[in-house]
Parts: sequence; C-alpha cells; structure tokens
Amino acid sequence: MTFIKVIGIGSPFGKDQLGLDTIEAIKNLTTNDNIEYITADRPGTQLLDLIKDANHVILIDAINESNRAGEIVQLLRSDLVNTGKPFSSHAIGVADTLSLGKILGLLPDSITLFGICIDPSNPDSIPKDTLVQFYRTITHFINTLLKTVTILNKNPPPRVQV
Repeated sequence: MTFIKVIGIGSPFGKDQLGLDTIEAIKNLTTNDNIEYITADRPGTQLLDLIKDANHVILIDAINESNRAGEIVQLLRSDLVNTGKPFSSHAIGVADTLSLGKILGLLPDSITLFGICIDPSNPDSIPKDTLVQFYRTITHFINTLLKTVTILNKNPPPRVQV
C-alpha cells in the first residue's frame, strides 16, 4: 500500500497539461518511499484504479472557472464528491468519478485536489509566478502530511480495548 499518491491529471494539449507538468516539476522536490507520483492522461473512471491502495490522495488538475482564471484552488474530498458541478476539463471529470467511487465504496478518506482555474477560451498561459506558488503550495502540503505521518508512527495513539 502506498501511503500518499500524488496524481497529475491532464492531457498533453494546451493548458490542460497543468497536472502532468506539475508532477514533472515537483516529483524530485519531495521524495520518500511513502509517496508515489503518477501522471494520468484524461483518466476518466480509471482514476478509481489509480487511487486504490492509498491512504492519502493528492490530485492536481486544471479547473474550468473562467471568472476565476489564475486562482489557485484547494478542494477537499467533501468539496468534490456529489457536487453536481464538473470541476475538470475532461469528458467525465474528477468530481463525477469521485462521486461514483464514493457510491462504490472505493475512496480513501483523504483526498485533496489542487488546481489552477483556467479560462478555456483564453489562449494565454498561466503566469510563471502563479505556477511557482502552486508548486510551493503542493510541496508544502506533501511535506506537512509526511511530518504528521512520521509523528503518528513514532507516537501512535493508544489502542482502546472494547
């Protein structure tokens, strides 16, 4: 079982490369035997296979929100499941897939999505300073998660007899 899976979602075209490019940019910044970095080209429901056997899943994707273009967003599992609103730029999006996974009982308890809002009709690229901040935000989150796990492994909570 992999403790943390960091999955970059996207396609090799246009701004939708964000998830894939982010994995390439950060995978060597935080290395640990408990982390697996994955790139997923428009996974659809195959995302459910990718997230199985993980305690924590971090998803990275471009988010279609033209009125918030350039904004960095962090969403939790509860924000993504059963929203009725597609967040992804893919045919069957992340929210749809996670909602299906919840119904089937296939989701880990901890899922966080990091994204940058994009305007699909605007051909401009995401500003470099936004990308740098995005990478820093994600690596900080991963490092904090790893520190928490290390502390829990050294000082596990007491077992309760029932």
